[in-house]
Amino acid sequence: MKSIKIMPLIIVALLLYGCYEEKDRAIVHINLSGMPIAREMPKRSFIDKIFMLFTKEAYAYHPDEVKKLHLVAWKNDSLIALRSLDISEVVVKDPEKPYIETTEFEVPEGENIIILVLAEAIYQVQTGETVDEILYYGKSGAISLTASQETSVNISMSNITGAIEITSMQDAYSWTKLPGATGYIVYNESDEVLQDSQSTSYIGSDFYYLKAKFSYIDKLSSKFSM
Repeated sequence: MKSIKIMPLIIVALLLYGCYEEKDRAIVHINLSGMPIAREMPKRSFIDKIFMLFTKEAYAYHPDEVKKLHLVAWKNDSLIALRSLDISEVVVKDPEKPYIETTEFEVPEGENIIILVLAEAIYQVQTGETVDEILYYGKSGAISLTASQETSVNISMSNITGAIEITSMQDAYSWTKLPGATGYIVYNESDEVLQDSQSTSYIGSDFYYLKAKFSYIDKLSSKFSM
């Protein structure tokens, strides 16, 4: 009998917790620009396909195929919200412009929050190997959010290789911290791991390139090199 009486109390507690969680969050709409998105080619007749062999179209093919977008809310070097979207869930606002809009992103209220977008792509490296890495990156400035607020941010995406600046001094290297990264892996010319840590520096002459880690999605970035 006691367990029967306790069950309604547990259900009420869960409902109250859910309501609190919902009220404690803001909704952020993210407008993206600067990232090529492969759009589906419309169906064409046989004659159209022959004609296309002699024409150039700026339609829908990009060799670095973006497969997922990871929406990240980052505060004090920590993840506070994450949403991963298949590229098919991205809405193209205007097919004639490289401007897209994601669906809404729920983020806990707070101050000094940075909204990041990590674009996961499949592409070929010089060796011919196909890799699955974070290739495009974009971030907002720091924003403040209140409970139940709705706001929009504009984020310009670019190749992630420009997001870190590496400095060398004799046999030591340092680099700028990348918001959203949970660590950095340093490699030598033979692709062997020299260092895997949260440090933004490395001592040694055998530094060749590094990759940023995003452990919450189990992905690495493409290469950063001098």
